[in-house]
Amino acid sequence: MVVFEGDYIRLHGANDYFRVVGIVDNYHVKLDNGFTVEADDKYIAKVQSEEEFIADGGATQQEIIKHGN
Repeated sequence: MVVFEGDYIRLHGANDYFRVVGIVDNYHVKLDNGFTVEADDKYIAKVQSEEEFIADGGATQQEIIKHGN
């Protein structure tokens, strides 16, 4: 699975998306919630770029801060 820093991922069994804030190694990514997960479709249900995430109605942290919500 190809995942880039700045992408948004949804884990299997979860409704929330998390932003990838770092690439730990070839097999793991660090999320904005502090967790590190394996970059594998066994754990990750969906990967979206920031543009795809916003186009699907997602709100980035910068948008939330900007609008005061």
